[in-house]
Amino acid sequence: MSAQPKVDPLPLRRKSTETLKKAAPLSIAQRLAQLTPQAELEIYALGKPQVRFRGKPLHLTPRMTEILCILALHPMGLTLEACHAALYGDGQVSQSTLKVEISHLRTLLDGRLSSRPYRLLGTVWTDFTELWEDIREHQPLEARRLYRGELLPNSTSPEIGEWRNCIAAVMASLP
Repeated sequence: MSAQPKVDPLPLRRKSTETLKKAAPLSIAQRLAQLTPQAELEIYALGKPQVRFRGKPLHLTPRMTEILCILALHPMGLTLEACHAALYGDGQVSQSTLKVEISHLRTLLDGRLSSRPYRLLGTVWTDFTELWEDIREHQPLEARRLYRGELLPNSTSPEIGEWRNCIAAVMASLP
């Protein structure tokens, strides 16, 4: 695995930081815009995880949240084998266990998770990929605003762990 996570282009709708900087007090319209869902599926994985689908919270197991994060990192999709490796590494967990979790997620997401390859359908926003984009664009204030804690701190997924370590190292070095 590489030292730096690969960032695939995600269909993110970003707020204009210039617009936010110019506006002194926020108008009602601006406040409402901040509360508007950023995408059909929103994944907040920094600090205490929370997932919202179509504006409503989903109550997921930690493993399901990990699966969504991994799939969000791979918008072109993953094979079952690649998803299993990203999630479990060399762990002795059967692929059928992963299939069951994905099937349950597909139901919760109203069919918005395809197979062959496994990928999320529709618009997806994650706090950790937006934070990474802010870092790449040299916007430390925006990155700090998004950073609410480690990426899925209890995750044992090798891919999530790699992202968590990279984000923590970069955040610690920000001016």
